[in-house]
Amino acid sequence: MSKKISIKLVPYEEMRRDMDAVFNELKKGSIVLIDAKISPEEESEIIAKTMENIDLRFKGIEISTIDVKKEEKKGKGSKIFLTLEKIKKALTGKERGITIIGPASLIKKMEKTPEEIYLYM
Repeated sequence: MSKKISIKLVPYEEMRRDMDAVFNELKKGSIVLIDAKISPEEESEIIAKTMENIDLRFKGIEISTIDVKKEEKKGKGSKIFLTLEKIKKALTGKERGITIIGPASLIKKMEKTPEEIYLYM
């Protein structure tokens, strides 16, 4: 039996306008892909909202951000980040990083290396 996973692409401007809508997607079990690297303040806001809403069904979130341009300049691991940048640019037309947020009930752990992001489900 296969399990369906929902990935919601959210423009950064939409996330800034309506953080509640993004959070509702997470509570529904969707993985949210934001077309920008969010600020530490925005990440804190999402974490605070998560802590207020933890219950038996919503166990929390996993979050990871990538500043593609910074990673490309490092040299090591550039290939994967360049590939991520090409995918993101093709989807969004923008070059400003990526943020991945997923419900902890779906994503058990995220790991970021210079070459890849691993989502353990």
